[in-house]
Amino acid sequence: MITDEFQLLSTVEDTSFRRFVSLLYPQYSIPNRKKLSLMIEDDYHKHKEAVNLAMEDSTCVSLTTDIWTSLNSEAYMAVTGHFTNTNTALALETFRFPEKHTALNISEALDNVISKWNIENKVVSIATDNTSNMRQLYNLFTMAT
Repeated sequence: MITDEFQLLSTVEDTSFRRFVSLLYPQYSIPNRKKLSLMIEDDYHKHKEAVNLAMEDSTCVSLTTDIWTSLNSEAYMAVTGHFTNTNTALALETFRFPEKHTALNISEALDNVISKWNIENKVVSIATDNTSNMRQLYNLFTMAT
């Protein structure tokens, strides 16, 4: 619930939340914030390993990417990998993107994601929206290959 609904980790320390969970399932011991953080991190590493295995098995990866601005004016970038041999799509990265949205900065961010996931020789396409910076990004990637 905490991660699915994007709740603060401190939710587990809220008196009303603890009372509610106790009413639902009195035997359940709610983890504290630190324990919950460790549980989430452990879950992340398990999922990351599964994604790494999917990447190793895949010969071709298509990427999609987008940048948007949140309600509090912070820009974020997301990169999704689409694996052709398993017909699977997985969110690889979503991160704050405070840099100017130039083709060069976007290219560097994409290069970092591609390198981090060790798919340099597997990317066959990158789908983006049709903004001018993304069209320039296409030119950068075309020149690099």
